[in-house]
Amino acid sequence: MEKIIKEIKGIFNGVCLVTEEGVKMFVPENYASKSKIIKGSEMVFRISENGETYFKQTAPAESRAAIAKIVRKQGHLVAMAEIDGKMRRFNFLKVNIPFFKLCDGDEAIITIPKEIDDDDDELWAVISHKTTV
Repeated sequence: MEKIIKEIKGIFNGVCLVTEEGVKMFVPENYASKSKIIKGSEMVFRISENGETYFKQTAPAESRAAIAKIVRKQGHLVAMAEIDGKMRRFNFLKVNIPFFKLCDGDEAIITIPKEIDDDDDELWAVISHKTTV
């Protein structure tokens, strides 16, 4: 195993690792989706001695599942789910659209943070499964 020469720690915001200083580093969608990383998870970006770079989830955020309807809003597919008695709109990584063959009107199981701030206008979900055929 190569020696790590630099580590950058941060929190996943649904798209990027965000450091304490506010620096944003885009996390590859394939990795974030495959690893089912949810908003609020702790991550690290590592650089090894040989120049290899990679992201790693170090502490997953607490999460819960919900049933969502995939709908088109303003030209984009989003997941709509009733959470704590309130209808919420969740963004999700676009790499999920071809992978799950998502279409307007589909139903899916999403994974979301356990705690959702009512003032959060950037809600993100992980698509876990498509439930419509």
